[in-house]
Amino acid sequence: MKIIKCHTTSSTNDDLREYALENHSEETVALLAFHQKNGKGQRGRFWHAEENKSLTFSMLYKSIEIPFAQIFQIHVCVTIALIDFLNEITKQEINFYVKWPNDIMAENKKCAGILIETKSSERTVIEMIIGVGVNLNNTEFPNQLKHAVSLKQISGEQYSIEDSFNSLIERIEKKIGTIPMRDNWNGLFEKYQQSLFKRKQQIKVTYKNKALEVELQGVDESGRLVLKDRELGIIHASYEELKWNYDISR
Repeated sequence: MKIIKCHTTSSTNDDLREYALENHSEETVALLAFHQKNGKGQRGRFWHAEENKSLTFSMLYKSIEIPFAQIFQIHVCVTIALIDFLNEITKQEINFYVKWPNDIMAENKKCAGILIETKSSERTVIEMIIGVGVNLNNTEFPNQLKHAVSLKQISGEQYSIEDSFNSLIERIEKKIGTIPMRDNWNGLFEKYQQSLFKRKQQIKVTYKNKALEVELQGVDESGRLVLKDRELGIIHASYEELKWNYDISR
């Protein structure tokens, strides 16, 4: 894997997209930024990152042929790698969860996020960029980010950005490498299910423009959220169909 480090950039995902256009090498590339000024989240949201305090990086996989259905498996691998990393680095008795589809929660506050962007041919994904952001040593957040927290605020410890980066990309690579082995995938998928934020609890959502109060039961193997509604029964909701009515501004 080729490692690139830069002090300041707008978006590591955007930088690697440009890199892919300009370079023909098929080698996996990881880009670490010590200051990301315009990081991206889902639905066009902005990712707040403090200079030399946030861990922000992206990983580029080029010239690949991945079935569309396998992208969710990769998402699960990245999520579990990130949660394992958080558990190890904090050494705290705190629960980390995945708020479907891509937010990582420390109890009920957001501490990290994932954004996977792909380029496709007719049948397969041929290029993939995995973006990760972690609130590492942040001490302050804008007023609108009242549900954000950093690892330093959780544990009181100061963390090395470069050591955290090296540890996490190694974990991600190893987890992705286990996908072809079905037994390993089953274990990862079950761990993902158990890590779901608000699992087996009532949540408020908007589904196909209709406000509902439903029980979050899990996810299916295609990555859709499985919900139970009193009138509609079991719902398998895609990201495009569903909006959480849970106040996390990020």
